[in-house]
Amino acid sequence: MAVPFLQPRFCGERFSEHTLPLDVLKDLAAYEVLIVELAKHLYLKDHQGRQRVPRGFGADFHLHLEQIDDGSVRPLLSVVAAGLLALGGGYNEYFERSRDLTTACVAAEEGKLPEAFPSDLLTHFNQVGRSLREDEYIEFTGANSTTARLTPERRKQLVLAADRVYEREVELIGSIEEIDWNKDSFRLHLTEDNTVIVPMLASFEMQARKYGGRNRHQVSIRGIVTFDFYDRLKKVISVEPP
Repeated sequence: MAVPFLQPRFCGERFSEHTLPLDVLKDLAAYEVLIVELAKHLYLKDHQGRQRVPRGFGADFHLHLEQIDDGSVRPLLSVVAAGLLALGGGYNEYFERSRDLTTACVAAEEGKLPEAFPSDLLTHFNQVGRSLREDEYIEFTGANSTTARLTPERRKQLVLAADRVYEREVELIGSIEEIDWNKDSFRLHLTEDNTVIVPMLASFEMQARKYGGRNRHQVSIRGIVTFDFYDRLKKVISVEPP
C-alpha cells in the first residue's frame, strides 16, 4: 500500500507546462538516499547501544512517484514499505522525522542549521537539487505548514557548511591544449583564460584526436564540476557522453 510522504513543488520556467523534466528525477532519487541516511542516524542516536540499524531498515524504504499535480509541478512521493517497515513497530517514524528535519535544514537561516542534522550528511545536497537552474527552486512544506525553498544558492550554502567545495552541472567551452593518453584525460583551455584537466571518455577520443592542439576550434563539454566558495572552478569530476 502506498502512503503519501511528501509533495514538493518545482518552480521555474521549465515547469510552466506542469511537466517534470526527466533529469529532475535524479534530484528525487538523491532526496530518497538522504532521507534513508538521516533516518539511520536518528535511529542510532535513539539507540546508543546499537552499532547498526535493524536488517532491512533502509532497504525496505522506497519512495514512488504516484502522481503530478498542478501548481507549477507538484510530484506526490509516496512510501511503498516492504519487509521490516511494512510490519510497523515504530520504525516509520524515523523516516518522517528525517523528512521534517531535512525540510527544517533547508529552511534554516545561513549559519543556523538544526543541531540534530549531522554536518557530514550536508554533502548529499551535492546531488539533491543539482539539476536546478538559476531561476528554479524546489519548495518543501514542513511542520506547521512552513515552507522551505531549495535554490541553487541555498544548495551551495548547505554543502559549503560542511565542505570546502560544492558540485554543479555545467557546460565547459574551450580548446583542447594537450592530451594525456596514459591517463585518459586532456587539458581544456577555457574561454575565461584558464585551464582545467578533463577526464576523457572513449566516445570523445575521436574529437580529441581531431581538435587537439587546434586552439581556434572550440569544443563543448557538459559534466559535474567542483567549485569553491568564490565559485572558482577547482576540478572536473565527470563528463557526459558527447
